[in-house]
Amino acid sequence: MNLMIYLLLIVLTELSSIQQSPQKYAGHALLVPMHTYIPIFNEKEKLSVINYIINDTIKEEYVLIAIHRIKDNMADVTVSSPLDSTFTDTRGWIETQYLGIHVSCYDSDIVQVLKTPNPDSDVSFVIHRPQWRDFYIVYNAYQNWLFIQNINNKHEYGWLSPKYQCDNPYTSCN
Repeated sequence: MNLMIYLLLIVLTELSSIQQSPQKYAGHALLVPMHTYIPIFNEKEKLSVINYIINDTIKEEYVLIAIHRIKDNMADVTVSSPLDSTFTDTRGWIETQYLGIHVSCYDSDIVQVLKTPNPDSDVSFVIHRPQWRDFYIVYNAYQNWLFIQNINNKHEYGWLSPKYQCDNPYTSCN
């Protein structure tokens, strides 16, 4: 039990240090919740694989993803795994179809997803009563805002404010 608390503190410390440098990254995301190895490429053109990542649901070792930029359905990312001592932080490219985010709502049952990454923007779509298990694919990132697809309408896209993002795989961020 004490070991689990210690490990959780390490993870929360790591997440805190990543999230305290917003100018360094375009955003943060999670790996799609599927138990399969995802390749990390050395270049956007997918010329060679430099590593593979997976969320190990049995050992509860999840990867953390910091997005540097996204171009042509590929994301330049730094991947870390705070609980896996054998994994070295890796920078490379992964397909955006493997990036996503949970939506967290602290102050109401409605989250407005906007047309531009600006709090004064018009609303693109609304998420009613977000559930932590819902996973929104990330298509772009800008100054910690994430461009996501509506899981209830595949034709709607918009920018999710950082305050509604849950990129911590160990909590529901509520």
